[in-house]
Amino acid sequence: MGLQLKYPLISREETSAASLPSHLRASLPAAAHDCRFSSDYPWYIIGEASYFREDVTETMVIIHAHLTVKPEHVDEFVAKSKALVAGSQAEAGNISYDFYRHTQKTNAFVVVEEWKDLEAIEFHNNTPHFTGFFAEVGAFFAEPAQVKRYFAERE
Repeated sequence: MGLQLKYPLISREETSAASLPSHLRASLPAAAHDCRFSSDYPWYIIGEASYFREDVTETMVIIHAHLTVKPEHVDEFVAKSKALVAGSQAEAGNISYDFYRHTQKTNAFVVVEEWKDLEAIEFHNNTPHFTGFFAEVGAFFAEPAQVKRYFAERE
């Protein structure tokens, strides 16, 4: 089974935090200093980009989870999210799992997930990295998560 990058991480004009203007870099939490940014899209990716499996061709499930964190908990939230991303990307039923942070609303995040099927999501929702993450960060949220689920066919 080959792996290939599903899409450019954010855009062709990505940059690292180190090359951002100092006034922008100063506004970032320490955990974001190893992230990649794009000048034409207001989100940056936390952790590594995910890959998709070429052998998944049936209907898949796409989830967009919008999360708003209390400003005083953002750094800890970002740090804890990396284990969630790594664990989720390693699951057999995961096609891709990416965690983004808004560059202007620095306490706003979106998780974009693609799963092989509903059973893969049910398995994911019961994994220690998922349940543990939300047990640890549940008090960090400024408002309830907004989660949207879509069904799509892969070509």
